[in-house]
Formats: sequence, C-alpha cells, structure tokens
Amino acid sequence: MEKQRDLSLDFTRGIGILFVILSHNLPNYYILSAFWNRQAVPLLAIITAGFTYAAFQRGRTLEQYYSKKTIIKKFKKIFAPFLIVILIQCTITYFLDPGFDIKDVIRLGGMGPGSYFPWCYLQYWLYLPLIIWLVDTLSIKKSFIIILSICICYEILCCIINIDPLIYRLLSFRYLVILYLGCIVRKLNLKINPIIMILALAGFIYLFLVSYANLNTEPFLLNVWETHHWPSAFYALFLFLFISTILYKKVNHLKISDFITKIGSYSYEIFICQMFIFTFLGWDRLNKGLAFIDNLYVRYTIFVIVTTCFSIAPIYIYKTRIKNIIFRK
Repeated sequence: MEKQRDLSLDFTRGIGILFVILSHNLPNYYILSAFWNRQAVPLLAIITAGFTYAAFQRGRTLEQYYSKKTIIKKFKKIFAPFLIVILIQCTITYFLDPGFDIKDVIRLGGMGPGSYFPWCYLQYWLYLPLIIWLVDTLSIKKSFIIILSICICYEILCCIINIDPLIYRLLSFRYLVILYLGCIVRKLNLKINPIIMILALAGFIYLFLVSYANLNTEPFLLNVWETHHWPSAFYALFLFLFISTILYKKVNHLKISDFITKIGSYSYEIFICQMFIFTFLGWDRLNKGLAFIDNLYVRYTIFVIVTTCFSIAPIYIYKTRIKNIIFRK
C-alpha cells in the first residue's frame, strides 16, 4: 500500500523555503529574523532527519541506503541541478564581471546565497544512519549526551584552530543536535510540552543575546552562524512543532495553505532558483536600476517583491502547468 504523504511536513517545508528567500531579501537585524527566517535551515534539517529516520523504520537497509541506485538518484535530484545552475551562473558572470575569479566560486562552494546547503546535505546523508543507530540503540539520555558532546567538542575545536569561516560554512556538524532532534521527533511523535517550551525559552534567550546583545561566545562557539549553533536547537524544534501541528491545523482549510504546501513539495527546486535570482538581482544592482524612484522604502519593497516572486514563480508555473503539458501522455 502506498504511503500517504504528510501534507503538514510539506506545509512546514513551504514555510521553510519562504524563510530562506526572506532571509536573503529582508533587513534581518531590524525584523528579529533570528527568531523566524534565520531558522529556515534548522527547520529543513529537522524534516530531512525525520524523513530519513522514517525510511529506516519502514525497513530500509544500509545496503539500500548507500546503494549505487540511491547515489545516482541523489546526484540527479540534488547535485545535477545545483552544478548546472553554477555553470550557468559562472558563464553569465564571466561576461558581466571582468573581475570574475573561479577561485571565489570554489571557496564559497558555489554562487549565490545558500550555496553551502547542498554540501551540508551531502554530509547529512552520509552520517544520518549513524545518528539513527544511536537513537535506536541507546536510551534518549545517553544518545543525546553523545551527540551534544560531539557537537560541543567540534565547536571548541573550531575556535581553537580558528577555522576559516568559509570552511566552517561548508561543514554541517553545527546541525548535529538539530538532526538528532529530527530523528527523535519521528521516533517519539513529539508534541509541544512543558519541557520543550522551557528548553525553547533557553534557546530564545541565547538567540537574543548573540543576535542583539553582541554576546561573545568564543572559545565555546564561533561568533559566526550564531543562529544555527546547538544552544538554539530546541527553539528550532519548538518552531517546527508549532508550524507543523498548531499552525497547519489552523490554516489548512485556506487557499494560502494549499499554495504553501505546494511550494513545500518544490522546495529544493525553489532553493536552486533563488540562488540564481539573488546572484543577478541583488539589492545593489536592483537599487541602481530603480534609482528613478526617490523613496528608498518603495525601492526596497519592490526588491523584496520581485526577488520573492522570481524565486518562486518559475518553479511553481513549471511544476503546475508546463510540466504537465510537456510530459502529457
């Protein structure tokens, strides 16, 4: 029997990809982004871990997980479109920018905002079975202590060696606790409870201190990617549970919910599209093009609307209209 799709997770992914786009076109410091759109990647990581855990629950073996067929499928779905878009970006930039240097693309792992994500996803995929093994073999207390200890040691080591922020950006180990919680959510069918709320409040306080009170967390945590460090993990978990259960139930009868759910099912394609759009329609370039408009706030509003629409619309139209025409039997 075919497994029924959980639309609440597509809805949450839809919120997550909207957060991704808005984190790249809004003045984040002034709109308290640390508490919502800066949690986009942790939200999506929780979903990824949950899906992977569920697959093993349904009987997937390590041989199947790491099989040649699975690797080819992952490459076609994740890296083929990513690398094609990078090639197109590099070609266009080569002709537009005389100072273009391919070494910058290599250092950043790609072009455009979020180009680190596919590399982090590859790492998730490689070691998630180990996290799942810990979750299923040990008690919650023991497995959590192990994962947290690894994460703490990793962060301290990064501080000690003064790791290059560009290298740190491409490594996924800052999400270890988040991925662990994604597995726990699926295993225990977690709901919001007093313990999660207390831990989420601690995460909220941490986010406030590092984002708006300039708290220096070194030598325990690097002063980069602050909103994705392990102390904020339970806040991200709370946000995930709130969106996927409470918010979804409140709005799932509305048309906007259908739209968000649809874009959630196209989230990776939209991510690739926004990476391309922001490469060539960044604020500086669009602001110059809108110089004939005197009001800065009007120009910025246009920037937000244009980049958001151009990131979503091409994929949405292709998936819901053009694809059906092209591949109609």
